Amino acid sequence: MFLGVAAAALVFSACAPIFSGLPADPDAVLVLPVSGSGTFRYEIEVESTPRDVYFLFTASADKDNYAVPYAKSLSVDGSELPTPAALKLPSEFGADGSRIQAIADFNRNPWAALGVARAPMQPSAKFASPVPSDLRADYVAGVTTASLRDDLSTWPSTCRYVSAPVVVEADGTPRRLVVWVENASWTAGGTKTFLVDQAMVDWIAGKFLAAGADDDVYDWLSSILGAEWGATPYPNLIGFDGDIHILLADIENDDEPDGGMVGYFWSLNNFKNAYLAGTSYAGLSNERVMFVLDSVMFANPLGGTNDSVWEEEDYWAGELYSTLTHEFQHMVSFYQRAIQRGSAGADVWIEELCSLLAEDLLAERMGVPGPRGVDASDGTAGPTNNSEGRMPLFNRYSYLPLAVTGGYDVYDYSTTYAFGAWLARNYGGASLLRRLVLSSASDRSLVEAAAGSGGAMPSDLDSLIAQWAASVLYSDREDLPQGYRYNTGGWFDSTMDGISYRLGSIDAFRYRRYGTAEQGPYVFTAGDPAGQGLASSNVFFRAATGFVGKRSYEITLPEGVRMQTVLK
Repeated sequence: MFLGVAAAALVFSACAPIFSGLPADPDAVLVLPVSGSGTFRYEIEVESTPRDVYFLFTASADKDNYAVPYAKSLSVDGSELPTPAALKLPSEFGADGSRIQAIADFNRNPWAALGVARAPMQPSAKFASPVPSDLRADYVAGVTTASLRDDLSTWPSTCRYVSAPVVVEADGTPRRLVVWVENASWTAGGTKTFLVDQAMVDWIAGKFLAAGADDDVYDWLSSILGAEWGATPYPNLIGFDGDIHILLADIENDDEPDGGMVGYFWSLNNFKNAYLAGTSYAGLSNERVMFVLDSVMFANPLGGTNDSVWEEEDYWAGELYSTLTHEFQHMVSFYQRAIQRGSAGADVWIEELCSLLAEDLLAERMGVPGPRGVDASDGTAGPTNNSEGRMPLFNRYSYLPLAVTGGYDVYDYSTTYAFGAWLARNYGGASLLRRLVLSSASDRSLVEAAAGSGGAMPSDLDSLIAQWAASVLYSDREDLPQGYRYNTGGWFDSTMDGISYRLGSIDAFRYRRYGTAEQGPYVFTAGDPAGQGLASSNVFFRAATGFVGKRSYEITLPEGVRMQTVLK
């Protein structure tokens, strides 16, 4: 194994032989950084074992955009990097991400979204005392009704499930789960394409909160991150009664069973309506610790053993179950970051990374493929030609930026997951997620500190993004050291407070590129559209295939773009 070979100093406008005296071992791992910027000559010599040669260009997260780097072969075949061209994205995933972004921005800093000053945080009790049962709201399944709403919709709803109080380890205060279903989505009298019945409600409720320890989403995630609500230092926030609410409703009233917004947590509901008077959100709080899941997608029976009958094994049942974990992370993060630690909240890409990592960490315990898109019982990198999970879309658009703070959409989830999955498999798993969430930091320093505490050296974001790029190219190997691991051929194990979490291996080359028959990350060759030089992005360029001999390149490397050469 041969990693991080020291490169000779580059002499601009002169020959700079980089690869010479390389080991003859065909299994050697060759990742060589190139320092400097400007225009220079770069020589490759491969003496015996044929190699594919890749140039990796990583644009720093510090600037908005760059000129695209240029590589022209001075010998053999004249291959060169293409000139910049506009990125092309598939129209079927062109949905506007502005609403998702608005909710994310609100959760990050609700006081800024409301246009009011944040009141000084007062010292708070660690957690509120358990709420006496006679002070809890009296919900009766099938009887209690409420008019629940958000900024687009009002959902006349009926309570369909109320659990007995369940003692939890997070803080010792019993929790009670209340599930609501909008009337238009209920099996009796509903008008939507697919309707929710009691069996569906009972199933999702039991998956989230059940009697006993270490047996549900609440236990597994709160063991890592702590409680989702408790005592607060702000009088404009709702009190702590131990209740958590799930609303199953047709989000955005589109009656769409096969895509769209699957679910959300909106911290607006944690505010008292009396405080919202005079703002653009007046009267919109449901004054509950709650999240919303799309009822029509949840009730969609397609994808199981019988497409005419809803089953737990159905595609959308699994997706909604996984989304439950995703949104619960957002719920916990809001309390732990913004309320307990007085943070302005993490950048949207970091917050989404945490939720995707929560899904990934819990997928094996939940028995769902999760964002990895591999059977939950399979710790290997899974089957070839895999079109499931987040990786196919990442493979198709592997040149998109990571650190996206505005207009976050479906493409960005895929890039964020691919990076977060690599980060977790190298720097701590469950403990990495805890470090990411239980912090008052809000920007890239949060990721850098969490990775550094897990052993990353160096841990600055630009170095992490570059190292991640090399790891993607080598993800078909099972013998890489820490810092380059995606794939060990089995599970990555981590333990938090006595609960074990397992992350399966990932090989990017076993996944299809979304919408194509090709597999592996998108690699540019001469004549391909390179897109724009976007900050915090990687461009993979194949400089030679099965190469033996010498070749010289003229490289133009803009300031702020770093280069690595990888031989496979």
